[in-house]
Order: sequence, then structure tokens, then C-alpha cells
Amino acid sequence: MASAFVARAGCLKGCCRPRCCLCKLGHLPVQSGGIALNLVATAGLLDTLSNTHPQHRWLLQPVHSVLMSESLLLQTICLVRMLCLFEFAHGMWRSTLLYEISSRRVISSHSALLFSIQLLGSQLYRYSEAHEYGLGGLICGVIYASVAMNCGLNLLFLVLCLLRRQPVEPFWFPATVSVAGLAVIGKVIGAPTWLTYASLGAGCVFTAVLWPLCAYRVLWYSRVVAPDPSVFILMAPIPFVTIAMFACRPHPNEPLLGPVGKNIFFVLNTVNVILAFVCAFQRRSALRRTLWPMSPLWASITFPLASNCSVAIFYANEYSAQRTDSWATIASTYWARVLIPLTLVIIPVVDLLWMVHLPNWFCFNPPTRSPSIGRFYVSSDVPRDDGRSSDVASSLAMENCRTGVLSQICVELQENVHASSNTRHPGGDDMTAERPIALSTSRDNLLEQTGRSPGSDLEV
Repeated sequence: MASAFVARAGCLKGCCRPRCCLCKLGHLPVQSGGIALNLVATAGLLDTLSNTHPQHRWLLQPVHSVLMSESLLLQTICLVRMLCLFEFAHGMWRSTLLYEISSRRVISSHSALLFSIQLLGSQLYRYSEAHEYGLGGLICGVIYASVAMNCGLNLLFLVLCLLRRQPVEPFWFPATVSVAGLAVIGKVIGAPTWLTYASLGAGCVFTAVLWPLCAYRVLWYSRVVAPDPSVFILMAPIPFVTIAMFACRPHPNEPLLGPVGKNIFFVLNTVNVILAFVCAFQRRSALRRTLWPMSPLWASITFPLASNCSVAIFYANEYSAQRTDSWATIASTYWARVLIPLTLVIIPVVDLLWMVHLPNWFCFNPPTRSPSIGRFYVSSDVPRDDGRSSDVASSLAMENCRTGVLSQICVELQENVHASSNTRHPGGDDMTAERPIALSTSRDNLLEQTGRSPGSDLEV
């Protein structure tokens, strides 16, 4: 039935209706899940600020409600895009989602979307219980369903990483550390204690194993590893785990790891933010080129920055409550004063640019059909061609960048170009496991080798 509905709506390859709304919905960047998560996190940040500064609550609470409504709307649109678009291929109807989850980057974006649903659901659950609306059971069902789907995506992501055997990059964190999402909201929805602590433990393990390796590679190989706005995801896992620890502590005034552990995590969060901006400074030229036209990957800076700001406020409140003039109290207070204005400036600017570029991504985006991963994918199962693949892949990636669409396919092609042109990574990592797509010297041959006719459009 769903396939028939979509077929009548014209949302399939070869659609001849230029104003088909559902077809244009496929043009929505998959990074929209990160924007939805950013809106919920920013709303939570404003809630924390209103509790810390009650005199400004009259201004912060309306903005909080607007952000929650926008996030709910964007989550609904992203879910419709993810679950309701189909394509006819190889004589059968297949969901677009089945193609998308072959890309690890898209899995990370979908994990961010699912965690945004969990975070928004926890706040709606609290509001529903406070006003006795009787929707707590329904909201909990949605939250647990999103947790189960996220765990499935986490498992699939780990399988793809083991099969392709490529070294860690910042985009790994949304699909791995997000398993600790239940620890963040567990007490709010009344989740079992053992499940909450298991979620926290899994998130801590992923962070302890992956973050040092990723930080080393991002810092020393700036031209190869995350040469785009996804570098900002590096500052997401540590504050995320820290927030989960704050949420899981048995008593409000007792840190989960004791006073020493609390101080260590404060230092780690501070170093984490500084390191991320140092790595961004190394890539300043590449980042400047993606500002206008805006790359959808700029969604990567929003949630990490909001979570770090929330952690800074938590620590400032914690140390101030002790009423001591220790170094931690002074440092946390000044650190919060630095991060709060920085966050409240950068995040609205990114959100505004995102809204400005949405009409271009939906309607005026030739020659590519979608700024997201869409229905054209890089397959690691196609055998290698002759040694001429690098030039074609690079030219296609640059062509898409010049049209204002630094999309997932560009990043995937660049990864495969690097794998095909270097047998060993500069850091000593084996990059030959994930075989590049077979490319020849013309765009038409590329489309033919990936199952497209030469006259079809390149769907990025």
C-alpha cells in the first residue's frame, strides 16, 4: 500500500511532476536530524539558563517553546522522509532507507535524529505528567521504540566498520556514543536502573576507546581526516557522557565518580572544546569555502556546542553551590561566561543559514537532485577499475561543491579516492579494505557502471 501511494504521488525515479512535494522531500539533507537534535538541546540549554537566572525566564521560556515545536516539526518531516520514500529497482519496490543505511555517515545522521526524538520525548513526558494529560504511556512507547531502532543502527554501524576496516573519524561518534542516550533520559521516564547504567557504561566504553584515537588522527592529519565541518563532532562525546553521568547520579549533591572524578571530567571537557577549535583552525581554509553556499555538514557544530555549554553551566552551578573560592569555582564560572555567548551566537547563525538554504536544496539545485545522500550511493562491493578513477571522482566532487552542495556523495568519493591512490595511510592505517567505486573517465560511464542510464540525472 505504501509503495502504491508513493507511486501515485510521483515520488520515484523518473517522476515528471516538477512540484511533487514528497519527491522534493527526498532532497532534504540527512543532516537535518542533527538540526532537530540541536533545537532540542538548545531548548534544554535555555531551560537551564532560566532556572539559573529566574529574572530572565519571561524571555527564555517562549523561545524554549518555539524551539521545541520546531524540533517536533522537523523530526516529523525527517521521519516521513526516512520511512515513506520508496524506489523501484531490480524489479521490486525498496525503501530508500535500505539504500541509505549502506553509508556509515547516513547512519550517524539517523542516530542523531533518533536521539533527538528521545530527548524531546523525555521533555514532553515530564510536561505531560506535570499536567496529568495521560499521554505518558504513549510517549514512553515512542521513546523505547527509538532507543531500539538506534541500537539496531549502532550494531549495523559497527558491522560496517569491521567489514571496511577504516580508521576512526569524528562522524563515528553519533552512531556509537548515542547508545548512552537512555542514561540521559532514564530517570525522567522511569527506565530500569540496570538498563540506564548499562547504557551509560556502553557510552563510556565507546568514548574511552574511540575519542583518543580520533583526536590524534584529527590533530595530526588535518588534510585527510575530516577536512570539513564534521570535525566539530570531535567535541561531542565527552560532554555527552558527562551529562549522562550527571543524570545518573543517585543524589543531586553526590557526583557519580566522586569529587576527583568530577574535577577530571571538567578538565576533559575544557580541553575537548579547545582541541576541537584548534583542529578547526587547522582547516580554516576548507571550512571557509563551505560557509557560502552552506554545506549541510555545518549541522555538526550545533549539538556539540550546546552540550558543552550545558556542561559548563552544570559545573559552574555545582562549584558555586559549594561556596568556596577554589580554582575549580573560578575556572568553571569564567568558562561558562565564555561558552554561553559563543553558543548563543553560533547556533542561531547556523540555524538561520540552514533555513536560508532550504529553498535552494529543495527547488533550485541543479545539476544534482539532492544535497543529501539521496539515491546515488558509493558501493564498496564494485571491483576496482584501472588507475584512472581518482581524477573522475575528484572532478565530480568539486563539481558538486561548486554548485553549493558539499554532500555525502562528495565525502564518500573523496574517501574512496584516497583509498585508491594511497595503499597506506600517512598514519600507518590500512586504507585498502574499503574498495572504491569503479569509475571511468566520463560521467556517463560512471552512471552506467552504477546502474544508471547515461541520460539520467546524478542523484547525490
